[in-house]
Amino acid sequence: MGIRSLRTTVVALAAVLVLVVGTAGQALACGTRERNENLHLETSVGFPTLSPSISLSLAVDRQTAIPGDKLTYSAVVTNTASNLTITGEIQASNSNRTAATIGAWYDVVSSDPKGRCGDCDQDSHGNDKDKWTPLAAAAGALVGRMPVQKAPTAPGMTFSAVPVTAKGVTYPSGTDTISGTSIGPSATARWEFTAVLALTPAQAKALFKGSEALPIRQSFHAEPTSGIIADSNEATLASVNFCQQLTMKNSGSATNVSVAITLPDGTVRTLNKSTTAALESIAPGASATATTSYTVPVPAAKGASETDAAYHARLAALDAKRMTASATARVGTAGLSVAAPAPATTTETVPILSLTKTGPATVDAGKSATYDLALSNNGSASARSLTLADSLPDGTAIPTGGTPAALAPAATGTAHASYAVPAAQPAGDLTDTASLRWTDANGNIYGPISSNATTKVTRPTVTVTVIVTASSGSITYGGAVPAITPSYSGWLG
Repeated sequence: MGIRSLRTTVVALAAVLVLVVGTAGQALACGTRERNENLHLETSVGFPTLSPSISLSLAVDRQTAIPGDKLTYSAVVTNTASNLTITGEIQASNSNRTAATIGAWYDVVSSDPKGRCGDCDQDSHGNDKDKWTPLAAAAGALVGRMPVQKAPTAPGMTFSAVPVTAKGVTYPSGTDTISGTSIGPSATARWEFTAVLALTPAQAKALFKGSEALPIRQSFHAEPTSGIIADSNEATLASVNFCQQLTMKNSGSATNVSVAITLPDGTVRTLNKSTTAALESIAPGASATATTSYTVPVPAAKGASETDAAYHARLAALDAKRMTASATARVGTAGLSVAAPAPATTTETVPILSLTKTGPATVDAGKSATYDLALSNNGSASARSLTLADSLPDGTAIPTGGTPAALAPAATGTAHASYAVPAAQPAGDLTDTASLRWTDANGNIYGPISSNATTKVTRPTVTVTVIVTASSGSITYGGAVPAITPSYSGWLG
């Protein structure tokens, strides 16, 4: 049954009772319309619906990670509450010869745990708490006006009433579109209303008895600022109720929930009941956790033509990089959709080593040259398995020592290399190059980077002393030099 047929039913009901005139708090009873009434209320209500209200959170198991680490993301969907929505139309008719102005009003939604839904259920303008449990209310009044009859419970629902233009009716401006409405003689004011109640899990559960939905009653109450009444000491009050069963086949559960997690590389991974059974149905107050993982990419190996500067820049772009994931959740294929209030972020860390080689400016052939190999970790992750190699251009390996096994972030160290220059080494520049490789805690290999040093090889100076003896005409020399054959003509004086 839709709203149209329900309205026909309600009008028939309202013909029996639409106005009660009496003292504040007087119980309403079924009966014919009062002869001196001037305000008539009617309501038409669609089937109430119960839909879940969900929240979503996203967390990651690592705050920092190095390449190759697996990050596990956990999305928690919670059925925090259920939204009870009632839509329909309210009519207020003035059958008197003078205008009527609505001074105060309230609307209250109640439930009956015993499942009663009687046509004459109009006790105390919705205040019959012994039979009906009020869930939430909305109310309004003109400034300075104290309502004669107050709502049976505190305001707690969102109630919007959209005025329908009608002849002889003047609606107020502002958020309260009911209080202050002036209804001329024989005129009818109409509002299309939507009432939304955010129910706690316990309240939502109480609306059902097993799989059977219990009745929901919507009561609208209005108080004119004046009216033609039999006794001037009595207040003019009007109320109308409408009772209807819930039509939801579930009890406010969030069904067929899907979670979409956007990973740091932009990949979207969708989780649903096929991957996470708990997402098929989440009862009010319950939660379901869906997880997925992401592996931090390993940096590409250093290219054959890639310079050390370019390689360092590439690693530096990864170090301290924020890897962010986000998530959304949806109920059904086109239902409520929510996003996690904050993304899940992990900071990537990478070991970035530098190498600087220094040595003597000169060395004599036949002697040894010692070099210092300065190491430092400029990254945010520890470096392990440091491997140093030092060699000459012809491939001759130069022994190294003192290489640290690991370097923590910001740590430094110094290794050494020593080379015995052959005695026959020609004079000139001697350049040797050191290279460095290292790994991170996951065994990923970095490098090589290199640094070289140039030392000038010098030859020793040979001193020749020539002694000439005149008597023999021969030359005597000293020192380890090749044989000299002197050539001389003439006498030595």
